[in-house]
Amino acid sequence: MPVQKIFAALLLGGLVALLGAVIALTPLGVTLEENFGLDTLFKLRSERAPPADVIVVAIDKPSTDAMGVPQQLDRWSRSHHAQLVDALVDSGAKVIAFDILFSEAREADADIEFAQALARAGNTALIANMARQKQSVMNEADQVIAGLAIEMWTPPITVLADAAIGVAPFVLPKVPAQVRQYWSFKQFDEIVPALPAVAVQIYALDIYDDWMALLMQVDPDYAKQLPQSAGQLRSKRQLIDLMSRLYQDLSHDSVLVENLLLGLEYANFDSRTKQILNALIRMYSGSSNRYLNFYGGPRTVPTLPYHQLLNASEIRQKSIDLSGKAVFVGLSEQLVQAQQDGFNTVFSQSDGRDLSGVEIGATAFANLLYDEAIDTLSPLAYLTLILGWGMALGLICHLRGTFFTLLVSVSIGFTYLIGVYYGFTTHNLWLPLIIPLFIQMPIAVFISIFSRYRESSRQRNSLHKAFSFYVPAEVVQRFVDDKHPANTESQRVMGTCMFTDAEQYTSLAEQYSPEKVALLMNDYYENLFAPIRQQEGIISDVVGDAVLALWFEGKESPSLLSSKACHAALAIVEQAQNTGEPTRGHLRTRIGIHHGPIAIGNVGAVDHFEYRAVGDTVNTTSRIEGLNKLLGTRILATEAVVSDVQGIAHRKLGRFVLMGKRQPMTIYEIMDEKKYTALTHRSQYLHDFDAAMKDFYEQQWGRAMSQFSALLRDMPEDGAALYYFRICEQFVRQAPSDWHGAILLEQK
Repeated sequence: MPVQKIFAALLLGGLVALLGAVIALTPLGVTLEENFGLDTLFKLRSERAPPADVIVVAIDKPSTDAMGVPQQLDRWSRSHHAQLVDALVDSGAKVIAFDILFSEAREADADIEFAQALARAGNTALIANMARQKQSVMNEADQVIAGLAIEMWTPPITVLADAAIGVAPFVLPKVPAQVRQYWSFKQFDEIVPALPAVAVQIYALDIYDDWMALLMQVDPDYAKQLPQSAGQLRSKRQLIDLMSRLYQDLSHDSVLVENLLLGLEYANFDSRTKQILNALIRMYSGSSNRYLNFYGGPRTVPTLPYHQLLNASEIRQKSIDLSGKAVFVGLSEQLVQAQQDGFNTVFSQSDGRDLSGVEIGATAFANLLYDEAIDTLSPLAYLTLILGWGMALGLICHLRGTFFTLLVSVSIGFTYLIGVYYGFTTHNLWLPLIIPLFIQMPIAVFISIFSRYRESSRQRNSLHKAFSFYVPAEVVQRFVDDKHPANTESQRVMGTCMFTDAEQYTSLAEQYSPEKVALLMNDYYENLFAPIRQQEGIISDVVGDAVLALWFEGKESPSLLSSKACHAALAIVEQAQNTGEPTRGHLRTRIGIHHGPIAIGNVGAVDHFEYRAVGDTVNTTSRIEGLNKLLGTRILATEAVVSDVQGIAHRKLGRFVLMGKRQPMTIYEIMDEKKYTALTHRSQYLHDFDAAMKDFYEQQWGRAMSQFSALLRDMPEDGAALYYFRICEQFVRQAPSDWHGAILLEQK
């Protein structure tokens, strides 16, 4: 391949790679991948079943109507929430998280009643109020030089905050921006866990002893500094303080995290405990800014109306299973008109229905509990992928023709899409989609085709030169000059034909993956083509693991052509015997060689033609190659090949009527040096073999069988002797009725 073409391909690849990297590193690239790439993956995957561990209790219009209360929450008596908490606890709820603000005191009795219910439950979390305050920065002259917006969070009223195990914020952007991310931990004046993370930790309190045992095993000194029992965490601020400390420590100590994961792998915990402990490790060590892995649209997370859960006995009568579940309570309407707390997401409905904040909180909880948050590549890995993809596109698009460029681009683009989709659906891995497929690929294809159009003349010459390696120069010139090259008539020439077949291909294709088989066959062809080209042969056809090579008569004599074919065959067999490593492309190969008339030219119809050799000589060569399987040989040739060849060791193996043929042919084995040496070192072996063959063709079946048996005792690996021994056994039992001095083959 010309250096200029390689350089041009590298230049194109570098340009596409650099362009993709520049876009990827800008806010535009992030926006494109989020708005179109991530959304596309969610829509391709569509909705999926959420974990059974979480439900939403919806404060909606059916509930307000059934309870006879106003739709505005600030007008509700908090005694309803107290009743709800008691009912949920009695029904076995493991966590109760309220996505409702309680920042103002109401009826004192109702507030106290609600606080007492929270305290009795011992498993509740309340959301904190978020506020953004503007603060001016002054200089020494008391002049405003800058303005800052500071995010602040305030807990619910004291009586409720003190009664709950945990109080935490949950910050989400409002429309028109789509909600895609959340913070599992948020930096204010200190690190604070988000409500879904607090719910996960409360959910895991019943295995807190196992968590401490794991920490004690990995780092006893560190473990002793933490609360030693779940009971300590139920007092004010203990749970939040623990979570803040764990996040600060684990997010900055990768060694401790790796040791915890390794210790967990070998710990003697049940599978459910291991899963929850793994979720805790990932929650405290992962990024605080996480992408939501949505399960679907509104009400995909199992949702029950508030009014149906106010009485434990009614819950049991309705067969509602709340045992061991995390319950998120908040505003969640089915009707667009009544929606008070909606967020625009990829699964927002065309009728305007959005996911409610409480549904997003429940989704974040499930993501954390099952370690299902959308995972992204590290910046280095992301950039490497974009650069590598761009370089690959440049090489693929510029090193081949237009049709190849389009076909392969579509193929690898589709393959990449399938790979990205597979990674997203099975491993929650979000890979870039828009930049590689809709920016880099079209640019690479366009530049490639445009440059190819401008350089068509040089490509014409390159094509001529490339085909000259395989087809006579005058034929190539005729193809280049003729506007209808497929209409040229085939030429009849005399030549030597060699057909090869890999012995182990079928088993290797079954044993290895298609990609590995492809690499193996590329190495195999390289080992096969080199000897053929060294002997000035033309590789006419490659089908599967079979290769057809030709030597045409011209200025050279037939004997020289046959000699070159035999030497190429011996070199191929010798290479396989010397190395014998299938994984390096050295497959044992069977070879057939024949000499005769060949029709060479265009074969095909309509709009598809191939320049190839056809005729009886080609077919016969293929049949001869197949005879190797029966005779246990590597190289077989006809009498037309060996009659004038000098310096090539061979032995006569008899007369055969090949499948589909009428006339018998005398077949010879071309022996490599190793086999010839092995035979000649056994005194009289070749002479005795010829004698046994003579008896066989004189129909002395019994005597021939005895001679072949003696030969096999001396050289059991001789496949030809074994073949004739078995034929003799058959003929001794039942002599052929129409023996004409040749073995009739009924298979290829």
